[in-house]
This record gives sequence, C-alpha cells and structure tokens, in this order.
Amino acid sequence: MKIKKLPSSLIDKIAAGEVVERPASVVKELVENALDADANFVKVEIKGGGKDSILVRDDGVGMDREDAKHAFERHSTSKLSSVEDLTSIKTFGFRGEALSSIAAVSKVVLQTKERGSVEGTQIVITGGKIDRVSSCAHPEGTTVKVSNLFYNIPARRKFLKTSRTEFKHIREWLTAQAVALSENGFSLSHNGRDILHFPAEQGQEERIEEVLGSLEDFVPVSGESDYTNLDGFVSLPGKARKRRKNQYLYVNGRYLRNKTVGGALRKAYSDLLPSSLNPPYIMFVDVREDLVDVNIHPRKEEIKFINSSRVYNLVLNSVKTALSMRLEQGGSDFSVRLENVQKLSSPRKRTGVAKDRGFSFDSQERPISRATVKPVDILDRIRDQEQVDDSFPILQIANLYLVVAKEDGVLLIDQHAAEERILLEEFLARYKSEKEKGAGQKLLIPQVFELDKEDFGILVESENILERLGFEFELSDEEGLVKLVSVPAVLAEREIKPILYGFLDDLSEDQNFGDRETTVAPQVYDTLATLACRSAVKKGDRLSLREKENIVNRLQSLDSRGATCPHGRPTWIKLSLSRLDSMFKRA
Repeated sequence: MKIKKLPSSLIDKIAAGEVVERPASVVKELVENALDADANFVKVEIKGGGKDSILVRDDGVGMDREDAKHAFERHSTSKLSSVEDLTSIKTFGFRGEALSSIAAVSKVVLQTKERGSVEGTQIVITGGKIDRVSSCAHPEGTTVKVSNLFYNIPARRKFLKTSRTEFKHIREWLTAQAVALSENGFSLSHNGRDILHFPAEQGQEERIEEVLGSLEDFVPVSGESDYTNLDGFVSLPGKARKRRKNQYLYVNGRYLRNKTVGGALRKAYSDLLPSSLNPPYIMFVDVREDLVDVNIHPRKEEIKFINSSRVYNLVLNSVKTALSMRLEQGGSDFSVRLENVQKLSSPRKRTGVAKDRGFSFDSQERPISRATVKPVDILDRIRDQEQVDDSFPILQIANLYLVVAKEDGVLLIDQHAAEERILLEEFLARYKSEKEKGAGQKLLIPQVFELDKEDFGILVESENILERLGFEFELSDEEGLVKLVSVPAVLAEREIKPILYGFLDDLSEDQNFGDRETTVAPQVYDTLATLACRSAVKKGDRLSLREKENIVNRLQSLDSRGATCPHGRPTWIKLSLSRLDSMFKRA
C-alpha cells in the first residue's frame, strides 16, 4: 500500500464537507464571523433558499487587504494563538476553516473596509482559487456573497432539499441567534422579500416575545449549582407541538444542541406530555469555561460538559420545580391546558351532523343485542350477503382497521389511509371547481390562533389554496393573530385547531407523497394532501357505525383511485375465499 499526500484542492473539499453541510451552514459561519468582528447590525439576503446566493453584510471592524487575503487560507484565524486559548473560548468561531471551506465549493466575492481606512478591498474567488484582488468603494465593515453552492460537487448539491426547506433552516438558525443577542440587530430577506427584522439594542424579553409570542403560557426557570447557572422560559404543555419548534438552548451564549440538557427537559415533561409532542423553551446555561469542550463538532453545533450529570440534574430539578409551582398556582386552568394537549392526537368531535353530506355522525356505535344476534346468524349473513347492509355492523379492530364481510372474502381497510385518500379527492374536486373562494361553513364562534412569523408565513403562502376549499381567515400581520371564520363543510364537525397546527408543522417540511395529481401544481397537491392527512381519522379513533359506513362507501366509490393513500400506502387489502382456504389448509 502506497501512502501519498492528498492535493490541496481535495483536502479543501473534504474539509468543506465537514463544515458546510447546507446553505444554513454558510450563513452560520458568515454571521458568526461578523459578530466576532464586533458588528452591531448583520444583514442577510438569501436567494433560492441559499442554493443560488447568500449575502451577509456587517458593520464590523473590517479588514485590510493582506488580512482579507489571509482569511481564505486554511486554519487562518484572529481568534486563537495558543493551545491554552481552547480552554477559554469567548468567540463564536475559532477553527479558521469557515471561509476556506466555503470558498472551496462555491463562488465568493468579498468586499471589506477596515475602520478608518480610505478605500476597501474586493476579492473574487472561484472554487478556492483567488481570481482577482482589487480596490473598491465599501462602507466600514464586510460583505460576503456566496453563489452557486456546491457547483463543483454535483453529488452534494443533489442532496440539498427544496428552497423552502433550506430557507427554513436558515431562518431558524438566524432567529435563534437573534434571541440570545438582543443588543445586536439582524435582518433577513428571501428572494427580495423581507422576512425578519430585529432592531439593535432591543430588550431581551421584548426580543424573546417577538419570537415566542406572549409569555403568558411560559414559566420562568432559574437554577444554580457549583460553576453552573441556569435561566430561561419553558412552556406550559398546551404550547407543545409535533414539530421541534422554538426550542433554543444556549451554553455560554452559544446556540447549539446537547443531549444532556435535551434529555433532562424531556424527562421533566415526561408526566405531562406524550413523547410525540415537543414543548417550546429558551434555556441559557452558563458553565465555567474550562468545564465545557466546544471543540467536539466540526460545525460547532454540539458541546460536551465535563460533569454532565450535574448539569442534567440542575436542568431537570429546576424545570420540574417551575412547572409544579405553576400547576399549583394555575389549578384547574392548568388541567384544562393539559386536557387540550391530549386532544392533539385525536382532532375530532364525536357529535354533530354533517348536513352537506347527508351523514349523521352518532356519538356512539349502535349496540348489538346479544339476545337477538347469535354467532350462527352472523355467519349466515356473511354467506348470504354480497354487500354489507345497515343491519350488519362493520367491525373495527384496534381502533385502526375496518373489517368488511364480502361474499367472496373479507375486505380489510386502514381507516386513516382510506379517509386520507377520500378527503384528498374531495379537496382536489373542490379546488378545481372553485376559481376563487369556496363555499365553507361559517363557525358559530370564530377561532383565534396565535402564530409565530414562520407559521404565519406558511399560512399566507397557502391562503389562496385553502380559501378555495372553504376556509376563511382574517389575518393580522402585526399581531401574528389569525381568526378562522369558516371551514370546509366536510371538516365542520372536527377539532380544527389541532388540524391546522399539524398542517403547518407538516407543510414546513418536505413532503414524501406518491405519484402527484398532474392536473394541479405540485405545491397545490402537497398542500391539499397535507391537509387531508392531518384531517383524516387517526389510529386510536373509535368510529361510530355511520362513520365506518361512510368511509367504506366513499372508498368504494373511488374505484382504483382509492387503492392507495397520498403517501403510496394501500388503503385496503382483500382476503379472498381461496386465500382463506389456503391459509386454513383447505385448498
């Protein structure tokens, strides 16, 4: 085996693979450099989710020409000078790999002017090689524009998600940074549209409320032990969501992930929330610098505590104590919130009449009289009936599968997958038939939602699609409040808040649906399919006889279109008599 030294171009691309995972990684490194350069305000402009271009402009100290050229060399940094500095890192960056790694897999234009200088410097780099160094006009500070990320590594570029998803990661990271640094100003735009603006010198509580909304549903948390301090806010159970949203952890001012703190928080909520729901929180943990290792992750996204058990116990006890005290103070109000959280897994009402469909949804199943129905009678009916009529109940197994007796076998139906397909077909038909706003069913009492900026933006993007189905919203951009006035008639008898919150959670991620309906745009299909998935009955929902009949009849009316749900899973499976004979070894 021959040992050979790798060429510098390959070394740079390997390093870039560790540091630059996606556009958000580039934003992270450039913004952290700006903050370390004493910037007061940082402006971020994104195009195409960061895949097309990323521009970060700051008003920091800037660089002279020689420093600007050295900044793109590997392991060049102004933030470390000795091994001892690793035990007391007070800057965001320190590895000296960010700019060289970014430049190796993109096209970079840097413009900078040092404070007090007469002229600025511009450097143009392609694939890690400097093409041009020249003078330029530029205010004090630095601007870095990164274009065509991974243009020279096509395989890496293919793994990037949609522009919406990539931008979501950028927005989440920058928002998290803004929460901790209320003295700094930040702005973010996407494709020319202003998304975020946090003014400099904003009070921290005001900044937190701008991100989380009102703190009425949050509980202050504080704690202290040897060499460790803890402060922050944790939410009441009613704020929990399926998506890991608005969960911010800072250790010594650095936003990151940590299994110790995350595990302690999950444990603190274990008696209050199902594991599928995630509570929002903001947690500031300050630990003596020599008791934290920040050098364990290439992108500086994780840290390690020297004594993790102490930190775990501090977080667990502090959060449990704060929640317990609020429970005692809140009394029944807290219990109501907890009850509402438990409803999230089953967003359905058990009473009411869907008049537009002609189906009466009973509050409970029609009982079968044991005195008049004997096993032999049921067997006779299975033999005699080609289809099941109203006198014979459709069986429900494990509150998930429906069993329908046929003359030539047994039909097994997945209740969630089946109604998911049924609702999607109804939504598609309604969307195609309505050119503008559809006819929905007015709510007797309009429902008000408080959404953060991200969810509000998703709702605004989907508003026209939803209105053609029969939704009607009154939006207030400044307050982040949404009043729901009308819903599609097919959803009128369901708990709509969990449906919409889940819809927003799912739509923020890339959806993995099967073959899309080609008569509508992909974004329209994904929106309708996501809404159908969230609206459909779930595993664990006990259905009345009419609801079961409703699903069976509507599914059969779809013929072959009803064979799979939008994700591609089968909605039904048939066990023929010949198959049953074979299973019982009668064949």
